[in-house]
Amino acid sequence: MGFFYSAAIDLLGVQMTYITVPFSVELSDESSWRNLDEGKTSFGVVRFHFRLEDKTLGEPYVDGDAIGVYQKPRGMTMKHIKSDTTSIEQVISAKSIEQHLLQSETLAEIAGELLTKHNLSSLLGFKFNMKGHISEKLSSSYTLGKEISTSEKVTKTETLTVENTFPAEIDETIVSVPVYRRRAVDISLAYIDYLKVDYVRSPWGLRKKAKRHPKVIDHSNPPNRLPFGTPIATAYYWQILPQSSKFIFERDHKVGVADPLQITICEPRSNKPRVFNYRTDIPTLYKIARAAFPTKWIFRKSMKQDWTEEELSKVEHDEIKGTSIWGKLFGNR
Repeated sequence: MGFFYSAAIDLLGVQMTYITVPFSVELSDESSWRNLDEGKTSFGVVRFHFRLEDKTLGEPYVDGDAIGVYQKPRGMTMKHIKSDTTSIEQVISAKSIEQHLLQSETLAEIAGELLTKHNLSSLLGFKFNMKGHISEKLSSSYTLGKEISTSEKVTKTETLTVENTFPAEIDETIVSVPVYRRRAVDISLAYIDYLKVDYVRSPWGLRKKAKRHPKVIDHSNPPNRLPFGTPIATAYYWQILPQSSKFIFERDHKVGVADPLQITICEPRSNKPRVFNYRTDIPTLYKIARAAFPTKWIFRKSMKQDWTEEELSKVEHDEIKGTSIWGKLFGNR
């Protein structure tokens, strides 16, 4: 599965990231949908929408391992300015968590269970039992106190500049040290949406046409969304402060951060459910389904299109003709 994410920072400095799994553009190809019958006339998908809130914990700053060792030669009477630039690898928390979600089999298992054991169009009818089951399964898979593996981490290189003055009277060994602070990322499942596409013949029709379930009555309020607002886990990681590195005596140096790339997933700091707005910056599954599945069965594999997020967002809700993207692909038929 692919993913789509966007990020924003609120007035309190909390960085919010929104992750959608799978990614809309990936779903514009029918191969990314689950085939629900042998005749390949029925397809379904479940999509997960997460919200990540990245916050500083307000804990004391912690020293990392030394990145340089310096000692003024004995007998030197002049002041010595030492400047050093070092590259240090820094974990990118949101992208690493996204990668972790993609590597996990839990989302695929939940989607497969919903698609094979239940009728998606009636999912809202038993939403309370289903919400509890999904929340429990997700939480148990992400709150084991385990560290995100190396293969799931995304990192960048930070440039750390250390500059300080050696007084003439100092001849002890001095080390340059990076400074870190711990942050927490609260991971919540905001909501899921789902869709089923069937190619069926009308009572008097000769050719199959695509039908989407559940049927939309009001396009401003799609019926295929199931709200959660459930805290799933909290991830802890170390953030380097590039402008706060320092020189200290070697005898005073205590390593507080043994592994600055460590990301540990634990139980959520709060289990209180929250209400999140549905996202308006991504295409609905109804729009995506029109890109993946032509209305008429005979046009199903007539052309492959490499869609973009913007093109999918512009796909019309109603039958598409002439000037639309769909019309350009298949003509006004």
